[in-house]
Amino acid sequence: MRSRYSAYVRKLIPYIHQSWAVATRPQLETLQSTHGSEVQWIGLEILAVEAGKPGDLTGIVEFNAKYSENGVKTVVYERSHFIFEDDTWFYLKAE
Repeated sequence: MRSRYSAYVRKLIPYIHQSWAVATRPQLETLQSTHGSEVQWIGLEILAVEAGKPGDLTGIVEFNAKYSENGVKTVVYERSHFIFEDDTWFYLKAE
């Protein structure tokens, strides 16, 4: 989760794409067009973690992410679902 947030901060869209589970991964071009340069991420607060420990195949991270876009500050609340495949955690979907 933290690596994906850092990738959003640094606008590393290829990493965000690569860390997304193949089953739900959008097209790279879609990600590039929907993550404009005017968004500035300003904070991540992890609220809860369910599973996601060694030996688990799934995990959930509940968080608030703060960003500013065109001078308007916003907080995004999300429960992100992750799956463990090929020795790597991948983002699956959000609630």
